[in-house]
Amino acid sequence: MEFLGLTDLLVGVDDFSDWPETVKSLPRLGPDLSIDLDLVEELKPDLVLASLSVPGMEKNIEGLAARNIPHIVLNPQSLADIENDLMITANA
Repeated sequence: MEFLGLTDLLVGVDDFSDWPETVKSLPRLGPDLSIDLDLVEELKPDLVLASLSVPGMEKNIEGLAARNIPHIVLNPQSLADIENDLMITANA
C-alpha cells in the first residue's frame, strides 16, 4: 500500500506488519494464520488483501467469503507476479 500511496486507507493489519511506521498505530487483527474475522468484520473494510503464501491461510480466505467480506487473494511467486499483484491491488 505504501508503494501505491494508499497507506492512509488501511484500517487494520496482521500482528506482524511493521512497515511503514504508520501501520503500527492500526488495529492488530491477529497472526497471519489466525486472523480475527470478527474484528475484520467490525472494521467494515472496503477490501481485504489476503494471501496464500503459507499453508493454512486458506482458512482466512474461507472465513472472508463466508462473511461476504470483499477481498482479493494475492500469491506472488516471482518479481513479475509482484508487479502484477500491485496492478491488481491498484485496480481493486
